[in-house]
Amino acid sequence: MRSLSLVSLLITLAVAVGDVAAATADSAPVAFILQDVLGPEIEKIFLFFICVSMFCCGLIIMTTHTRLTWAMARDRRLPGHQLFSRVPKATGGPTGATILVAVVTAAPLVLVGSNTQALTDIFTAATLLPAAAYAGTVLLYARVVRRIKHEPGYFHLGRWERPVVAGAFIWLAYEFIVLL
Repeated sequence: MRSLSLVSLLITLAVAVGDVAAATADSAPVAFILQDVLGPEIEKIFLFFICVSMFCCGLIIMTTHTRLTWAMARDRRLPGHQLFSRVPKATGGPTGATILVAVVTAAPLVLVGSNTQALTDIFTAATLLPAAAYAGTVLLYARVVRRIKHEPGYFHLGRWERPVVAGAFIWLAYEFIVLL
């Protein structure tokens, strides 16, 4: 779905661009096209909604990674699980996992903060974060799979465990090749 939205946006921008040379030379070509087509007032409204959408996407990614980190720590599948699995009554949420994810998420921003290509780098980092989280999950599972005791009544892949893990690694390799 995300890819379809991106393709739709790119097609719309390609059709809407009036002066290709001016849009290419501008430091913010999307804003340039919006201003050229819709005018400065509507452009500001659109850019406001784009900023809110980007913030919401970042918040959703951070919340998802916090939940994944906390769940893996709760199940003792993560180094430092004692710290990251705690849920203090004062906060009502997994504070350790939240701080870890916030620091890991903010690191790319700090690293590219003085770079003139920062926006491109941030978009690249944001694209890689879900893939990196999935890679971490698969790697940690592959590391501890032999120590997991399978109890009756709980889901287990059985003889499909190795093919599923191998498929996950193949998918990750493909995903990182495409993204990088």
